[in-house]
Amino acid sequence: MIVRISLHAAVWCLSVFGACGAQKILNFEIGWKTLILSSNADLAQLPVGMAKAYGANYDLISVDAQGGLQIQLIDPVTLKPKYNSIVQTSATANGLGAKRAILDDYCAKYNVRRVMLNSGPIDVADAAIYGLSGRLSTSATTVQYLYDTAVQGVSNVVRSGVPIKVGMETEFASSTFWINPAYINTALNKDQHIQPLLNLNFVVTSSDAQYVTDPVGTITTALGGIIHRTPSTGVEVMYFFITANANGLHGPTLAHSWFPWVTKGLFMGQRRLVLDTQIDDFYLDSKLYNTGQRYRTTATDYAYHVTEQYKLNAASAPGSNFTIQMAFNGKGYDSLANIYVPDVNPQSVAQFDKFLWLTHTWNHIDMYCIQSTCAPKSTYIDPQLKACHDWRASACPYTEPVYPSTGYTPYEYQMYELTRNMRFASTVLKTSAHPKVWSPYSIVTPRISGLNYTESIRAMLAAGLRFAVGDNSRADLRPVNPWHPFVATAKVGATGNLLTDIQKANFETEMERLYGAKSMVVIPRFATEIYFDTATQQQLQSEFNSYYGPKCYGYDQSASATDGGYKCNVNSFKFPRDLTATEIIGMEGFRTARNLLNMRVDPYMFHQANLAVVDGVSLLSLWLRVVQKWLNLYVTFPIITYKMDDLALYFLRRKFRDECGLTASVKYAGGLPTSMSVTSQGRCTAVLTHTKTVDSELTAPRMVGTKYGEHDTNYYLPLVTPGKSTVVKLGVAGCSTCQLQPQRPKMYIWDWDDMDAIKKAYKDSATGPVFADTLSFLLRELVRWGVMDGKKFSVTQQTLLPGSGDRKDYFTIGYYAWPCQEALKLYGWGDAVGQCDPPPNNLCVADAHWGSVPYIVCDGIPNRAAFDGTSKDHMQQMTRSVTSLALLWFYSDDDKYAQIAADLLRYFFLEATTAMNPNLQWAQYRPGMPFVGFGIVEMGPWSEMLDAVAIIRTSNYWSEAEHRQLMDWMTNLLQWLETSDNGKLARYHQNNHATWFHNTAIGIAQHAKEYHSYAASFGLQLLAAVPAIIRSQIDNTGLLHEEVTRSKSIHYLCYTLTPFLRIRSMAEKSSNGNYFAGISDLLLQEAIKWTYPYMQRRVAYPYRDIDLESGYYSDVWHRCMEPVALTTRIYPSLKTNNDMGIRIQRDEAYCVNPRTFGHPTPTWDFNTLALFGDISCL
Repeated sequence: MIVRISLHAAVWCLSVFGACGAQKILNFEIGWKTLILSSNADLAQLPVGMAKAYGANYDLISVDAQGGLQIQLIDPVTLKPKYNSIVQTSATANGLGAKRAILDDYCAKYNVRRVMLNSGPIDVADAAIYGLSGRLSTSATTVQYLYDTAVQGVSNVVRSGVPIKVGMETEFASSTFWINPAYINTALNKDQHIQPLLNLNFVVTSSDAQYVTDPVGTITTALGGIIHRTPSTGVEVMYFFITANANGLHGPTLAHSWFPWVTKGLFMGQRRLVLDTQIDDFYLDSKLYNTGQRYRTTATDYAYHVTEQYKLNAASAPGSNFTIQMAFNGKGYDSLANIYVPDVNPQSVAQFDKFLWLTHTWNHIDMYCIQSTCAPKSTYIDPQLKACHDWRASACPYTEPVYPSTGYTPYEYQMYELTRNMRFASTVLKTSAHPKVWSPYSIVTPRISGLNYTESIRAMLAAGLRFAVGDNSRADLRPVNPWHPFVATAKVGATGNLLTDIQKANFETEMERLYGAKSMVVIPRFATEIYFDTATQQQLQSEFNSYYGPKCYGYDQSASATDGGYKCNVNSFKFPRDLTATEIIGMEGFRTARNLLNMRVDPYMFHQANLAVVDGVSLLSLWLRVVQKWLNLYVTFPIITYKMDDLALYFLRRKFRDECGLTASVKYAGGLPTSMSVTSQGRCTAVLTHTKTVDSELTAPRMVGTKYGEHDTNYYLPLVTPGKSTVVKLGVAGCSTCQLQPQRPKMYIWDWDDMDAIKKAYKDSATGPVFADTLSFLLRELVRWGVMDGKKFSVTQQTLLPGSGDRKDYFTIGYYAWPCQEALKLYGWGDAVGQCDPPPNNLCVADAHWGSVPYIVCDGIPNRAAFDGTSKDHMQQMTRSVTSLALLWFYSDDDKYAQIAADLLRYFFLEATTAMNPNLQWAQYRPGMPFVGFGIVEMGPWSEMLDAVAIIRTSNYWSEAEHRQLMDWMTNLLQWLETSDNGKLARYHQNNHATWFHNTAIGIAQHAKEYHSYAASFGLQLLAAVPAIIRSQIDNTGLLHEEVTRSKSIHYLCYTLTPFLRIRSMAEKSSNGNYFAGISDLLLQEAIKWTYPYMQRRVAYPYRDIDLESGYYSDVWHRCMEPVALTTRIYPSLKTNNDMGIRIQRDEAYCVNPRTFGHPTPTWDFNTLALFGDISCL
């Protein structure tokens, strides 16, 4: 937010709101936001840029001396102070110095720190400090933090004692800065109210003779910064006696110390130094500049960079994990094998995990215009390719298609290039076995093409891709906000026609309907001056100087470089001489270090030829060494690399946070901070960072966070209810024996607030007996199953074996599956009651391929005998027992329940002899019939059970190591769900099987993403697909058209609404509720409204339901209980809970299940908390 004010207005405003002349206040609440006061737009770039880089809240006030809008340090509505920190880009400009008493008074009252950038000793207005005349910096000018213990800790991540250059980092980075060397009069500073902060090393001039005895032209030392504390008020101000902006390295470097100091070590947002080098065209070869030769990476190059990468991390701050990322083109793997020796192919497979990987395309075609030539247009498509162009499931029957020579690239060629490379990845590189280094949803498009073209976007989405890189050198491929991704906009249609706005909108709507995403999400990427066709320093030097040297190609031409086919012209920038490769790489390394110190996380573009090792080095390694030199010299940030899928999620989460309307405030009691409240206007996960600086222990959150480097700890706060605050206790105020409390693990269907409220009611003498009865119901069930006597459950307890012969494989018979002869005898098929499906050829005979007489499906008629001897009861009893035990432990605080739950989890999932294999290949198997993937629905309760596991995590009986092991198991199952034929059949089914697949997989992904980035990215993809599933299953009237054809259709209406609503809840809890905005959310509500009147039996049901026909209604209300309760929570405006008219027995467990209990209110009227109109928990 930017406004302009006058200082006269500021004085009036502050006086009105009582900030002038007041005594220090001890008890108050203050906004946790930084105020940036600036009279110069250029100087404002540094503090504003740093606040943006961190994601911290700030207001920029542009001050002038002429008048304007008012500044309000006190909120006019709440009468609370708004800012916990103030940064000024000047101490005195435009009257700021004359009115400094206003700000001093505010800072004194509310214990607010202030930073004065670009100031001088005279600005301190204290006789204890004086200075020399100002002057410009030279190449010898440096500053360095003192080792003095008085300021130890102020430097934060900036290395103390290390000289930091003030401009002129390279010969061609010629920025100079104004410096004001200062000295302290020790006789006037006996109380040490002025603390030296920075030494300033500079060249002595003749005008310095009054204070400096060193010879003119030598280097001497003064102060470049201080901390000034006013004894009478305690106001602390940090002064810097050098100018700084975002162009040099010293500006952002020093900002990483003063920003933590001024915010007292606590700010919204986070810091990461992310270095990502992406190597395009891996496995292909490249022509080399001006040589007539070609080059392809060799095994020697590969091994060299494995070692170089290790050396870089070893020399960097602890926690560094820099990793090179390869974007590969599979065609070169075979076509160029053993041409360039030693061949890289076997080395890359053997050491695949040493680097990160993402797809490029098979043959590096231009995804906009084939062969990069748009005209003349061509309609040619190779007939073989037209008949078969999707290689994901199986290879097509040809070696290579014929490519047209011109024209816009057709969809079929796009799909071929994408999916053949993916098939190469899965079959040759075995990427599914390397989830930590493989990004299945990301792509580097050749020449960064196709991101504005409908056919390439359509193909990428159809192929399952979601993230691509842009190009910051092109205006159409870089974001408005450099810390945000952007959605690619289709501008050109299949025939090369420019799209109208209506056509663009229609295309995005179609993509969202088909693939759950409007377009590709694009991550900004930096190009470098290390060109794609350079393998040696001489080639780099020659090509660079052909663009920028004094005799560059076209230096004497007046035509533009583009029009004339030149690389420069008479008006373009040129260096005064040809640069050496060392100088070129030095400039590139400096620019990159500056980007990184400004917290830019964009990846950097390189190409496979840049990996060539010549004379013991490569161009990439030389570049990395320069970047590392600056970073490791100045700061202690670990150097981090994310694989591309994770980097995309990092960008997306930052965007979600910035769009969430986050605000924070801190309460003080007795002059000490006690708690922070964080509030959002939307759904997102806020990130809070605490970092070590002077007195930062007072603001340390009293919870467990995630460490980054030596100084920073990050705290992740899920905010799922707009307007509702999350409170974090801080520091040591009012607590003599404080211990850090663990962050409660995140839950996605249940809710901690609801559970706390239920527990409060359980402990209440008036309401407790009702809840005790319900808990007794849970306990009776556990006793009946023998759980309280030590009974455990495992799939190995099944007496029947699946076709695999492995007793650890989960195995059940189809719920409605009957032996063919028995089905014929009891029910018939065709039009008979139960609608049994006829067997193949209407004959109950053994099939030669499947080896047995088929089991056929009689819809709605369960075959109870089929349960005997399988895994089903063991799995269901384990699931329900763990869930019940977690609730019993939470509400009763009796540790035995947590201990038993942990034992059940270990026995079923972790112990070597009893653990289930992570697959569902034999779930709901139908002997004699092909696999159909139906059994995945049986794991639907796991999305809720994993919330119960989150409760057990807070006990002393389930270790972090065990939980990680469980999440490893779940992630393996998740990969099976994604890649297996059964998983694919369920995922893309047209009825509730697809919905339950997504419920189960999303539930697993949400919990496992804390440990596995694969789970995070796959979960995001699944969430994005749900709106399309809603639109495919629910028509405009709200009818679930597939479910009303079932024999027990009302049962299946509720059975299908349940996973939809669970997913809706999980999306909200994961900050992705926006996936349900618009038509999909409206359709879901319409389905609820369509279903409930029939479920309540208020109107005649127009479809068949064998339960209604037989008068057996209990299964209907049992199945419908959960969607009703979830509807009450998610869509309270529908008010379904008071209209149900269905009686529920008190011994049902809904009173203590936070999924069904609903959101308690401060006024506890239990009747309004009832699930249904005629029953409550009392």
